[in-house]
Amino acid sequence: MRSAPPSEPSCDRTPATKLRIITRSASSALCEAPHNAEFERELIRARTGEGRERAKARGQSLGRPFKLTPHQRSEAIRRRDRGETLTDIARSLTDPVSIANTWFDYYGLDNPIVDRRDQMASKLTLMLSELKGMLAEQADIRGNLRSALSATGEDALSAEGREALTALEREAKTFANEIQSPEELTKNVPRWKELFGEESGLLAAQILYAFHKDGREIKNSDGIDLIHAMYLPHADLWRGDKAFSTLLMNNRIDFCTRIVRSLAELPGRIEAAVASSVPLR
Repeated sequence: MRSAPPSEPSCDRTPATKLRIITRSASSALCEAPHNAEFERELIRARTGEGRERAKARGQSLGRPFKLTPHQRSEAIRRRDRGETLTDIARSLTDPVSIANTWFDYYGLDNPIVDRRDQMASKLTLMLSELKGMLAEQADIRGNLRSALSATGEDALSAEGREALTALEREAKTFANEIQSPEELTKNVPRWKELFGEESGLLAAQILYAFHKDGREIKNSDGIDLIHAMYLPHADLWRGDKAFSTLLMNNRIDFCTRIVRSLAELPGRIEAAVASSVPLR
């Protein structure tokens, strides 16, 4: 049988030969790499240029899209030329409170939104503080009752006293469950139901308990977010502040599946909602 010539690498399996083949292939690839990379860059540049020209021919604007409307851009330019700083201009065009102030100033009206927001935040803070106080007080009461019921020796209770304290402990436990129940809070604060309706009133109570469970301090902006959340039972989709939305979703409040956490999610959620809706007849 004829053997293959030594020059054929496929038949020479020694480590030295394999190393020579690998080295030769690597050297060849490294020599060709700069030329290949330059060719690829030129190809990408040419294709990008062609695409840009086609977009211009269609009347499509290139570059990053504007965040401001044409009216806002002209207003920003006018105010910049008047000497206002870019920071102040940007804040007035993007901050919700500043936008509201600008609108009311334009029509010569006082802006009630900030005061209403701060009042709502203050009421929430007060209610949360009272809730924490009641929970701490009932915890102390139940602790004292348990301590008395477990006493032995000279401190042990009589049968009559034990029965009375056992009944009192049951009442304290029931009270603890009630003050931690959004449904009970809604009953005790009927004003929420009167203002927002039954579903939204219960939602307001759930949000208050969500703040308590998370141990989060209430900010002034949370007052506006709470009012905004009252629309949740009546909307197919609801978009709010990201931190506030996360609070509602993590605590599984009613209708939380309708919450859109970020603007990036909104187009897809709208398309899904439209696709799943029953067509009009």
